[in-house]
Amino acid sequence: MTSGSGQRHDGGIPSFAAAILAHWQGMPREAWEHFTDVGQAGGRDAAYVALARALQVAPAVASGDSRLVDEAERGLRLLPEAAVGGLPFEWYLVVSRALIALSRGEVDQAVALMEKVPCDCVLPSVNFHRSVVCLRAGRDAEAGAALRRLRPLAQQPSYLRVGALLVNAVLQSRAGADATAHRLLESALAVAEPHGIIQPFLDVNIDSRRLLVHHAAQGTRYTGFLAARIADWEQSDSSGLGLRLSPREREVLGYLRGTMSTVEIAAALGISVNTLKTHRRLLYRKLGVTSRKEAVSWTGLGPSLRGSVSVED
Repeated sequence: MTSGSGQRHDGGIPSFAAAILAHWQGMPREAWEHFTDVGQAGGRDAAYVALARALQVAPAVASGDSRLVDEAERGLRLLPEAAVGGLPFEWYLVVSRALIALSRGEVDQAVALMEKVPCDCVLPSVNFHRSVVCLRAGRDAEAGAALRRLRPLAQQPSYLRVGALLVNAVLQSRAGADATAHRLLESALAVAEPHGIIQPFLDVNIDSRRLLVHHAAQGTRYTGFLAARIADWEQSDSSGLGLRLSPREREVLGYLRGTMSTVEIAAALGISVNTLKTHRRLLYRKLGVTSRKEAVSWTGLGPSLRGSVSVED
C-alpha cells in the first residue's frame, strides 16, 4: 500500500513473507534481500521491521558468507532488547545470536544463550531452534523437550514440521530406534517435497546426513527430491575432497548415494546417459575407485554405508 506521496505504509509485509519463503526454500541470498527490503520499506509497524532484522540472521548464516553474518550481527546491536509492540522480541534476539554462535562453531555459547529462554516459551520457531542447538550440542533430552512444545505438530507451518520431523528422526536414530527414525524421515519428505522446503536438509550435522543417506539407500517415495538434497551437500561440502571434484562431479556423487538408476539420474540432471557416464568415470578416477559402492563408501560417511547401494553402476 502506498500514500499519495508514494511512501509505503505496509511495513514491507509482502517482502517479509517472501523472505520467510525464500529462506526455507534454500535461497538465502534472496531471503536476505527481501528482509533488507522490509527495513527499507519502513512503515508504521516498528515491531515487524525489528523482527525482520532479527530473522535476517538465519539466511546470513545459511549463506555461509561470513561478511553477511558480521553485517547481520552488527544489525542486532541496533535493535531493542525488550518487547516491541507486544512481541516478545527478546527471545527472537536470543535465537539469532545462538545461530551466529553455531555458525562459528561456538556450540556451548549457543546453548548458554538458548538457556535464557524460559521453558514455558510457546513461540514455535524459538522452540524449534532450541531443539536444533541442543541436538548439535548432544543434549538430546533437551532437544526432545523443545520439540514436544511444538505439539500439535500438524498445526505448525510446513517448514517447522519438516525441521521438527528431521530433528526427531536424528534423536530416534541416536536412541537406536531406526525404524521410527526412517518413518519420521519419510514424513518429513512428504511435507517438504510439495512445498519445496529445502533448508532443514541443508542445516544438518554429520549424524543427520548419515541417516538421510541410509534412508535414500533403503528406498523412499521421494527419491529424486532426497537425491537432490544429498547432491546439495556435495556441492557445498565435498566431504574432504576440496577442489578435486568439479561442481557437476559433486552433484553426480550426491545422486549416486541414493537408489536412482543411471537413466533416472541423467533425467534428473537434464543430461544424456553418456554424459553422465563420462562424469561418473572421471569421478571414479579422482576417487581412486572402480564402482558406485566404492565411491559412496569412500566419501567419509562411515564404513556402515559400504554395500548399501544395490542399483547398477
